[in-house]
Amino acid sequence: MEIHQLEYFLAIDKYGSFSKAALELCVSQSSISQQIQKLEAEIGTRLFIREPRKVRLSPAGEEFRHYAQKIILDLEHCADAMQQFKQCTADRIRIGAIATMAYLGFDRIIKDFLDDIPPSPPKSKKGRRTTLSIGSANPESTQHLFPHPQQMSRA
Repeated sequence: MEIHQLEYFLAIDKYGSFSKAALELCVSQSSISQQIQKLEAEIGTRLFIREPRKVRLSPAGEEFRHYAQKIILDLEHCADAMQQFKQCTADRIRIGAIATMAYLGFDRIIKDFLDDIPPSPPKSKKGRRTTLSIGSANPESTQHLFPHPQQMSRA
């Protein structure tokens, strides 16, 4: 079973005709007919009831339509998710800051600063200096913000 066979099947169902489906998909009618014959042979049953001027789904075709639609929809969602993932990973920034900075409005400042960088909103992690600075080995943050050591000694 191949994806284009499912697409052909759904187009024939939608347009009620092999020739109309072929026109919409920009393929030859004979190509669609061959692919549907292969699909029916693989499944072992007829998916369409062929009539002189139209085709309609057989009972097996009615059942098959549900699965074909789900598969095509899942493939579209998968492609969309991978496209978004590809876009987001290029722009993703993770920032870690000590809890004191969070109380001073750090999240708001960073979010305001990054408003012009869609589509991935910043994710911040608050915590103790020791937990955050487990250094670059910390997979949750790519950047860490701490007060300058001289400022730490004044506090």
